[in-house]
Amino acid sequence: MAALIEDLLLLARMDENRPLSLAPIDLSALARAAVMDATAVEPERKIDLITPAEALVLGDQHRLTQVITNLLSNVRTHTPVTAMVTVRLEILPKDAKPPAGAHTARGISDLFGSTDETIALLEWDATVRLSVCDSGPGLDGQQLERVFERFYRSDESRSRARGGAGLGLSLVAAITHAHGGNAWVTSPGLGSGSCFGIDLPMLEMDTGEVNPTLPVSTPTTESTARFTVPWRMPSRRERHAKPE
Repeated sequence: MAALIEDLLLLARMDENRPLSLAPIDLSALARAAVMDATAVEPERKIDLITPAEALVLGDQHRLTQVITNLLSNVRTHTPVTAMVTVRLEILPKDAKPPAGAHTARGISDLFGSTDETIALLEWDATVRLSVCDSGPGLDGQQLERVFERFYRSDESRSRARGGAGLGLSLVAAITHAHGGNAWVTSPGLGSGSCFGIDLPMLEMDTGEVNPTLPVSTPTTESTARFTVPWRMPSRRERHAKPE
């Protein structure tokens, strides 16, 4: 019950467009830490991790950790322990589209408030894509269309364990949307596995324009850690503007 209340409160904060606690975040480091935690919870499950050395985004470490944790928890709930699981991070062009046939959360993004004001001011040249793919039971067309809705749960008869309240993937979509990104899902159909993913603007540190002493945040042991950033990444126009 406490977890349900916490999830509902977080969704309410997303709806109210409360500012995120922003800092440069290495999404690769968050993914590695999340996979280690998932392996500790379920050591018999093998999870492959494919990631570049670094993938920076401007984000809230606690919230982005929650996104990856929820995606891995979804795998644990809905697939057998023998299912193959791959967590992958990729650096893609800015205009990269979700995979062919993907269903996105944009159709219900009005439920999630708006993008954080600071992130909305950014200009970027690349996209960071994080995906969690499995060889589990897959999803049919109706489930693909509704999977990011609040309180939606797929057929529990296909789950290894009792599902939650149906808020985990809604939180993934809400947090991703607040970070200026997009959540998506693909599945060839029942019995063919599925892939859940998020696309986020990649942050390129420009030490000539941005405070070079600002540290890049890496995972901490405190789940309540918060970060504040007293600057915003200048837009391309600002970076190339001639001094008056």
